[in-house]
Amino acid sequence: MVPWIQVYSNLPSHPKTARLAEELKLKSASVDTRTVAAGMVVSLWCWAIQNAWSGDLGSCSDRAIADACAWRGKPEILVSALCASGFLDPDRRIHDWEDYAILQLENEAQQRRKTKERVARFRALRRKKALAPPPGDKDAPPGEAVDETPPEALQAALHEALQGSEDQKSNAPTEQNGTALSSRSSERNVFIKRARDFDAQSAEMTGRRLFAVYGGRHPTENDLTETTLILRAGESEELLEYAFREANRAGRPGNWNYIHGVLANLAVNGIATEEEAENLKISLLGR
Repeated sequence: MVPWIQVYSNLPSHPKTARLAEELKLKSASVDTRTVAAGMVVSLWCWAIQNAWSGDLGSCSDRAIADACAWRGKPEILVSALCASGFLDPDRRIHDWEDYAILQLENEAQQRRKTKERVARFRALRRKKALAPPPGDKDAPPGEAVDETPPEALQAALHEALQGSEDQKSNAPTEQNGTALSSRSSERNVFIKRARDFDAQSAEMTGRRLFAVYGGRHPTENDLTETTLILRAGESEELLEYAFREANRAGRPGNWNYIHGVLANLAVNGIATEEEAENLKISLLGR
């Protein structure tokens, strides 16, 4: 979904808009300069909701802000005028940003909550598959898992991974015959490996690449966060790219609902590679 903002109807006639036009010494023989100034402000807001949705432009250069406003003069003059007219606060935050972007910000927060819920469901599904009893296991009730690793155990494993401990092999419990790790130990070691191998910066770069190739738009901060959470949860980059490609083919580029639908379908069918995913699609089409 393309982000959007609210714009009050009195913006063109607001005193702050007139002040901005004066500070910039705007001139036009065919249109009121306040209308031009209002357009520049709205252009800045539209850029911010996609590239700095918190409203904080502290890390943005004067040139980036000037480009966002379609200003062709000296960037520092524009930034100074935005501050003098009250559209930017002294710390380079967009003044009263929450008033214009509150619904979008609420939507971002809601989307983040939904993402966490989806990640939790993916983890639960993968844990259930990993712990499912092998065929013919008489000690496990039909359809139930052999073991359930509590959340605090996974948190402890993550803590150990981040500390860089290397003693999990010696301390991991084994079955009585000493020939195989228990289900609990096996899942714990997989979790540790994923935590150690995970690279948030690499995940963000993956998100930018997927949106550049298949997304049809520049990724927002929420898009990059969602990509990172999915990869952190253990989803493979290969299958995530497959889901992006399928969304693009379906005319829904960068649509997270569609992407998550594809990933959920792959998880339910136990798909682990792109080749398996393509075979599944062919089999479904042949029905």
